[in-house]
Amino acid sequence: MWRDVYADAVAHGDSGDEPFFNYVAAEGAEVFTLYGPTVELFVFAAEEADLRDRDLREQFDPLAMSEVRRARRILATVFNKPEPDVAMDGPLAAEWLGPPQA
Repeated sequence: MWRDVYADAVAHGDSGDEPFFNYVAAEGAEVFTLYGPTVELFVFAAEEADLRDRDLREQFDPLAMSEVRRARRILATVFNKPEPDVAMDGPLAAEWLGPPQA
C-alpha cells in the first residue's frame, strides 16, 4: 500500500517525502498507520468489529491521506489513542517496509 502512494506522489511531481496515513480493517482488527519519518501503527481490536470499522470509515474516509495532523487529532480525541501502539524510526522502518519503488 505505501509503495503505491509513494509511486503516485512521485509520478505527480511530489518528492514522496510527505507524511500520509491509511487504515485496514479485517477479521475483527483494524490497523491505522501513519507513514512519515516514523512509521506509527495504531491497532484496534474490537469485539464488535463492524461497529469499529464503521466508526473508522466515518471519521477518516472524508480526509485526504495527507491530512496527518487531523487524523492524529481524531485518533486522540475520538478513539482515545493519543500514542501509537508501535512506532518505528528510521532504519527499523526502512528495513520493515523495504525500499520505495518510484
